[in-house]
Amino acid sequence: QDGQHLEGSPQIFTASAISGPPARLEIDPSQDVEVSADEPKIDIKVTVYDEYDNLINYKINVNFILLKETESGDAEVVPSYSTSVTTTNGIALVTFDIPPKVEEYRVKATVDSLRITSGKITVIPGKPYKVSFISYPTFTIAGEPTSPYEIGVQDQHGNSVTHLEESIKVRVSISPSGQNTQITPSELVITSASPRVSFTIYEESANIYTVSISSPGLVKDETSLEVKPAKLSYFEISEPPFSPAAGTPFQITVTAYDIFNNIKTDYEGPIELSDTTETLSVHGDIIFNNGIAVIIVTITKAGETAITVRDIKTGISQTSNRFLVKPGDIGYFEIEGVPSEIT
Repeated sequence: QDGQHLEGSPQIFTASAISGPPARLEIDPSQDVEVSADEPKIDIKVTVYDEYDNLINYKINVNFILLKETESGDAEVVPSYSTSVTTTNGIALVTFDIPPKVEEYRVKATVDSLRITSGKITVIPGKPYKVSFISYPTFTIAGEPTSPYEIGVQDQHGNSVTHLEESIKVRVSISPSGQNTQITPSELVITSASPRVSFTIYEESANIYTVSISSPGLVKDETSLEVKPAKLSYFEISEPPFSPAAGTPFQITVTAYDIFNNIKTDYEGPIELSDTTETLSVHGDIIFNNGIAVIIVTITKAGETAITVRDIKTGISQTSNRFLVKPGDIGYFEIEGVPSEIT
């Protein structure tokens, strides 16, 4: 007492042993696991031991990075998915965010020179969110079916959902309304057995359409389809609204059409013009713009006539209605019945 040792009194000392340096790591999960893309998180636990399998009882940092499995079997670092956690009693716990895309990942943990990798973490699709085009045509020709549209179901992260708890009926619509529109098949059903289904569209009216797919309770998807005119079928020729005078230029309009009465907007010619008087001449070049050509012509012979348009490549021709060409301005006089001599 008072700093003095009393002989015969027991002395008790408590000592706290400090663990050695890190020598071994354990990670959980070490087995392969699956996580939903709708909740792309996983709890990772790393335990740090010294060489005698004692838990490290002082604080150290454990670094975590996310690796993505590649087709070649290698692993690449996923940028912006890393963190560092300080141990408590030799254990580091972290809830790791994972990209919500269907891929295979692993988490690698490092402490100094020690490394350990988790089991494979597979992100599986979330719940059905929208019906979606997988592949689709962008154009077709009037009177010809499109190449197939392929559609399926996606979760809200754009992953294809192939395992469905119930079938999904899909409605296909096209706007604006066309001419003799046919969607084949008329009824589409997506199931786990058939997670992707196809259809085609037949349309005769040339236009740019919006093709939509929808299903109750799911977000719809849409894309554009351009229906181009079919092959050249005939011409339409606008005769002059008045009777032109012989030798005076006047305007006509030539319009190219396909078999479904669509203006053949991609038609460029060349064409040749003639008339029944065989005196027609064209002023300047004939240029089609969106299937229509405005042409200045002159006919020098008065009387009834009609203009014929002929496609040089195919020989397809069209003749206008007949119209009257009036005599032109007085050019000269002719006197008949005057004798050569007068006595």
